[in-house]
This record gives sequence, C-alpha cells and structure tokens, in this order.
Amino acid sequence: MYISDEVKRNELIGEVTIRLIFNREEVTTDNLVSELKLMAENEADEIRLLLMHEVRRWLLGYLGVGCLTPERAGWLDKLESVTLRTPADLRLVVSRDDE
Repeated sequence: MYISDEVKRNELIGEVTIRLIFNREEVTTDNLVSELKLMAENEADEIRLLLMHEVRRWLLGYLGVGCLTPERAGWLDKLESVTLRTPADLRLVVSRDDE
C-alpha cells in the first residue's frame, strides 16, 4: 500500500464522517458503511467507486464479534509491557525529547 492510497482512504472516511455529522447521525462503523453504500450508488468515477469498495470492506472487518475490544483495532499495540485493567489505567505522560 502506498502512502497516497492511505491518504485517499482517510480522506474518504473523513468525508463520510462529515456527511453523517451534517445529517445529525451517529458516527458508527455501521453508519459509515451504510453511507458509503449510498454514496457509491450515485458515483460515476470508477476509481472512486473502487476506493469506496475497499474502505467499506476494511470497515466491515471491524463489525465482527472478535473486533469488540480496542486491542483488536491495534491502537494499544505499543503498550505491550502494561496491562490495562480499566480505562483509568491509561494515562497521558508528557516527556521531553532531549532526555
């Protein structure tokens, strides 16, 4: 995957998110997938349609039963040495780069 592909995917997710917010809908994975489907029905550009399909497929991966934990999403990968018992165990620590 090229960086430009990732940027395009992120821009599309941002666009869909803004559409949901303007429509006063909750931003959930289900709603993102549904909105992408609606957008794809009116899209004429084949490259953009392919991008919408890829993003929908990626989002659908987060709807499975095994994806209910935040660890599954990968956002806690760097906390291998820390065992989180509750959300309160996650703290923001400010450090200086020159140390």
